Amino acid sequence: MADDLPTEVVEVFKRTLTCEFSTMSRPDDCPIASPMTHLWRDDLGEFVLSSSVMVPRKLYRLHDDPRVSLTFTHFAGSELVDPFPVLVQGDGGRGKV
Repeated sequence: MADDLPTEVVEVFKRTLTCEFSTMSRPDDCPIASPMTHLWRDDLGEFVLSSSVMVPRKLYRLHDDPRVSLTFTHFAGSELVDPFPVLVQGDGGRGKV
């Protein structure tokens, strides 16, 4: 699947420093977004996300509902020229905690 991604999208994944990580709250199913640092694993076609251990609520929400999204809209420091925003949606339940 990662081989099918446009080069411009992969460059956004590789060069940005942060993304907005959204999980779903319970019981009202509202999205909650938090800034996260990330690493794009080109060899696996997946992300590694990092967050403070002092705020485990994101992990609790992920365990309750694996639906997640990553939004890439902040490009400061990336040296990308006129990048477009990227939205990734998927199942975060297969990750390791």
